[in-house]
Amino acid sequence: MSMKTRALQGISGLAMVGALICSPANAGLIAKDSYVISPNDYSTGGLNGQSGVSEIGFTGTWAVSSANLGADTFSLNGDSTGKGKFIASTAFSDYDRSAERMLAPYAAPANNTFYMSHLVNAGGLAAGGDDESNAHAFVGFGSFTDGARLRGTANYLLGAFVGYVPSTTVPGSVDLVIRSRTGVSSVSDVVLVADAVNVTYQVVMALEFNNPGDEIRYWVDPSDFDNGEAGLTASAAISGSIAGYQLGAVTDMDRLNVETWGFDHSFFWDESILADDVASLPEPASAMLLGLGAAAIFRRR
Repeated sequence: MSMKTRALQGISGLAMVGALICSPANAGLIAKDSYVISPNDYSTGGLNGQSGVSEIGFTGTWAVSSANLGADTFSLNGDSTGKGKFIASTAFSDYDRSAERMLAPYAAPANNTFYMSHLVNAGGLAAGGDDESNAHAFVGFGSFTDGARLRGTANYLLGAFVGYVPSTTVPGSVDLVIRSRTGVSSVSDVVLVADAVNVTYQVVMALEFNNPGDEIRYWVDPSDFDNGEAGLTASAAISGSIAGYQLGAVTDMDRLNVETWGFDHSFFWDESILADDVASLPEPASAMLLGLGAAAIFRRR
């Protein structure tokens, strides 16, 4: 565990009142949730109504539509004691399953650029499962979202979301994708890894608001967080950019969202981070974990 990660985990309570308040070591950190299971933090089970002292930069509790979205004690990176989880139920997975957590007030980021990171993992197809053609499971920072917005069939999708959709190459598997609004009233996916079952990936994104002409830059399993975006690009297994209309205003970045629809795989997410600089994002907690992700990517390319 790095000294920076220990410093982040040691901060308790809300980190912002009217504007971001944090130590110099985390000056760019806006929000972080490691889904810690412990006294005064989360308990196992559904996320609805839960909050914890280990979180940074949130206000209120999780608002969740289904007990299928919860937390458990096995982390994705070995640093924390928990993660978020969605356990597929083939009897109910055709419905929207959504969760959201509001951000506390924060100072606008430099150059209108938000940096975010998530660890994600998708399990195999549940017994008797059959993903819908528009199935998905996503986590991301943005504004209010639901299944219709993620599918581009109602209003606008605001933010940047990483997760899984049915694989285009391997029946019964899923692809790791970023979904965002790339047209005035449309959404699209960028496939990061095809056939991405049972591998944990760290996906880092920068969302730059340009009004109009926004951009998402992304990196999969980077290892250099000390040298800005250049370090991310040089050390990542995969990197790229997505032009689009991902925000209507900087103030649209107001919550953390999790959303599933028609998804018959398990879905796990961890270390949800929002920051205004690269240095405040988490360094890889396990070289072995990231090595597995990179190896899987190169095998499938």
